[in-house]
Amino acid sequence: VYSQEYLNEPIDDTVAYFKKNDFSSLSLEDKKKNVHYYIAADLAISQSETADYSVFVIAAMDENRTLQVRNVIRERLDGREIVDMMLSLNDVYKPEVFGIEDMQVSKSIGPFLREEMLRTGKFINLLPLKHGGKDKLQRARSIQGRMRAGGVKFDKSGDWYPIFEDESCKFP
Repeated sequence: VYSQEYLNEPIDDTVAYFKKNDFSSLSLEDKKKNVHYYIAADLAISQSETADYSVFVIAAMDENRTLQVRNVIRERLDGREIVDMMLSLNDVYKPEVFGIEDMQVSKSIGPFLREEMLRTGKFINLLPLKHGGKDKLQRARSIQGRMRAGGVKFDKSGDWYPIFEDESCKFP
């Protein structure tokens, strides 16, 4: 992971949308709490070196209503690989719901996903998400507020975490 100075992308923390101290750590005690898992994905269907990443965020809501971000997977995948990843994550975490932007389902992976669920007999509780015409900044307000109130904790021991925090601090 490169430092901000090395990349010459300095971010003034006083004006950053997400600040470094917004990211609370998940403790071992937190990991032992009873939780319900949820997964949300932002898909990019392409494997070219310049393509966006498909990102899967695995979070758990604990008994104190604290959102625990347990894992983030960020990879360049084609449509079939995305479906395989979704089915695998569904098997591992058994999420209450799996949220994906409505257009990404209907216009890209929908047919592959339906075919594979019928073939394997494994079904995902898919929640099509709609942005309601709001831009990314507006949609991120609620998680920003929840983080600042200490209502989100991150598994900072995960190998995914440094890149996640770095990209979040550069948002938007």
